[in-house]
Amino acid sequence: MSPSGVVFDHRLVQIAVVGHATSDHSVILPMDAHELDLWRKARNLPKEAAPTAPSVTEVPVTPTPVGSS
Repeated sequence: MSPSGVVFDHRLVQIAVVGHATSDHSVILPMDAHELDLWRKARNLPKEAAPTAPSVTEVPVTPTPVGSS
């Protein structure tokens, strides 16, 4: 908690986006193994296939106070 009493969320979250580092088009992948298998099957990918990331650009993130909109 900060001296002013505001609680900040300092967790780091990695998000893949389409286009450029500041793009608003995020990539959403399945979170559990069963959904991932269905996702791969729908795209005719082998079960063992690991997605490849073209390149990663780190963008600084400003902490947001918890509960703010």
